[in-house]
Amino acid sequence: MPATDTITRSLIRKLPGGPFALRHPAPFQALLILDGLWLFFLGAALLYGDFYWGITLWLLTALMFWISTQVQSAERS
Repeated sequence: MPATDTITRSLIRKLPGGPFALRHPAPFQALLILDGLWLFFLGAALLYGDFYWGITLWLLTALMFWISTQVQSAERS
């Protein structure tokens, strides 16, 4: 990896979407947010039905939103 890459850009290359996320950050970020919202509501529906493994979907939601913020910070740099 070249020494000119920032830490954030190298992190993004390891995440899902990789080079696509670097070339098209706005659509990829919107996709991550939509996916996170879907996982949130699906997890809520599972918890409402007494399926407690829906909490794991909320953890995945947090991961999606975190990746989205990393894409946004890579876009600014």
